[in-house]
Amino acid sequence: MKDKRVERLARLLLNYSLGIKKGELLVIQASYLAEPLIKELYKESLRLGAHPHPLISIDGLTRIFYNQARPHQLKYVSPIQEFIIKKVDGLLWILGSENTKTLTNVDPKRMAIARSSQERIQRIFINREKRGEVRWSGCLFPTNASAQDAEMSLDEYEDFVYKACFCHRGDPIKAWKAVRREQERLVRRLNRVKKIRIVTKGTDLEVGVRGRRWINCCGERNMPDGEIFTSPLETKTKGRILFDKYPGFYMGKEAEGIYLEFKDGKVVKAKARKGESFLNTMLK
Repeated sequence: MKDKRVERLARLLLNYSLGIKKGELLVIQASYLAEPLIKELYKESLRLGAHPHPLISIDGLTRIFYNQARPHQLKYVSPIQEFIIKKVDGLLWILGSENTKTLTNVDPKRMAIARSSQERIQRIFINREKRGEVRWSGCLFPTNASAQDAEMSLDEYEDFVYKACFCHRGDPIKAWKAVRREQERLVRRLNRVKKIRIVTKGTDLEVGVRGRRWINCCGERNMPDGEIFTSPLETKTKGRILFDKYPGFYMGKEAEGIYLEFKDGKVVKAKARKGESFLNTMLK
């Protein structure tokens, strides 16, 4: 039996998050584990008159690449990838993995080389986004691996994810529009703030935000969502901050107990109980 929540999620992503229109090129990047959602996205995008193009990944290929690629391969930028970045109207990432720790033991220096090689096409994508030529969104599809990380059964984790997306309701789009309105009220207030200071155990951080614009994240770029953010003035962060209870995840790697010291907007000291080498490599 079909899960109605998956159908609602597909409609939510295409009609609300991305706003896909007739004639647009939609690229769906997803793991094969997300097959039920991929099919619903494909059907809904066809109904909307768009041109869906799924790119399906297999678990383990990224690890093989980082471990086996030679230096010239780590630096290589695929012309196919570049073509997509230059031509796509909507790009949708569906996250889901068999093993969320598959990149744990990969050399972070090799990952950094590959990441830096993508900077040119990332700039192309960012500039297209600024001009309103492309839209993107990312979504989590619940898998056993993610459920295990959350110390839940798959059924429990599915309930958690779909409720976070409001897909347990008949009209999740209506729910996200309500989130947008409430967060916009907070954005208007924060846009008047000049400085933020965070003080708690292990933390005394001052961040200058005068003139910065706060962004209302209400399900358009990430699903689920519900966030308000800005960027600090480049030289106006000072002090220290400790992320004692919340680990950081990036490119399949994890760092725990992250401690950072800032001076004039730059990190001058970085430590972690776990993943310190990876943390420092990514900060360089």
